[in-house]
Amino acid sequence: MGLFRSFVLAGLLLAMAGCSNQEKVIPAPVIHLNTVSGVVEMEVNDTLVLDPKIVYDYNSKYKWTEKGEVIATSKKLVLRPQKNEIRKLTFEVENPQGTDKKDVEVNVIILSDFENFLQKENSVIYNSADKGCFIDRIMKYPNKANVNARNWDGYAISNKFAVSTNDSASIFHVNTSVGSTKPKEFGIYHFRHGIDNKITFTDGKSHSLKSIDICNNLFTAQTVKFGFTKKGIAKFEKGDWLSVQITAYNASGAVIDSKEEILADYRFENPAKYTILSAWKTVDLSGINDVTSMDLIIKSSRGDIPTYICFNRLKLYN
Repeated sequence: MGLFRSFVLAGLLLAMAGCSNQEKVIPAPVIHLNTVSGVVEMEVNDTLVLDPKIVYDYNSKYKWTEKGEVIATSKKLVLRPQKNEIRKLTFEVENPQGTDKKDVEVNVIILSDFENFLQKENSVIYNSADKGCFIDRIMKYPNKANVNARNWDGYAISNKFAVSTNDSASIFHVNTSVGSTKPKEFGIYHFRHGIDNKITFTDGKSHSLKSIDICNNLFTAQTVKFGFTKKGIAKFEKGDWLSVQITAYNASGAVIDSKEEILADYRFENPAKYTILSAWKTVDLSGINDVTSMDLIIKSSRGDIPTYICFNRLKLYN
């Protein structure tokens, strides 16, 4: 029995030693970056700190590379870009247990979001007669106001959100609630056929587009849904539709490319499927390059529908 107990005890000690050795095995490092799909946005002259979190970070070496060359050997990387560009970076960690790497794309953009124009809530500015335009960053938005008629050609800036009244005052509102996650300020474009109110750039250069956020103007959306009896405009019927065509032009004025987005669609057999855009929608414009001007062209199956649209967060690359 004594010998049997000795064997049992020896076996237990070996098993415990094995567990102890297993507990000491450290896995390879794992990188976590707080990015969406590995893409980060920032503006020129802003500061971005890329500070990866690493699991099993023991006796590690770090490396940031760009275009195959090492640009830093610290875990944290601080960027202060001086120009608009797309930077494709790779972060790598290495220690005795193994390696891990993550790719990060930094988009240095020009962003127009109208955040510095309106000082009060529930306000609008549609008269820039002293300049004939609004300028946000390098984006130039033409404006010609008719103050007496409370109307304008080109662009206005507002932070008015949805109301229930169906009258022309709702041209100053966006067709969504104040609870939107987007910034409160936005642009309103009054498109008119035959009048040139294209968005241009104050630096006189060509740029690449990235995206723009769009939403229905409230007056337009209400007219689609209810009509506007003061002007004898009937509501949309089956087969009617409304869209915006985002069109880009080169220095010669030729069309480079365009994207069309539906704002209201009554082309379904089942009326329950009729749609009127009532939330901000981001339109991807990436791949449209060498742009010197752009327009938001309102198109419809009907010629009497108001041609206003709300937009925000226009983004350019260099």
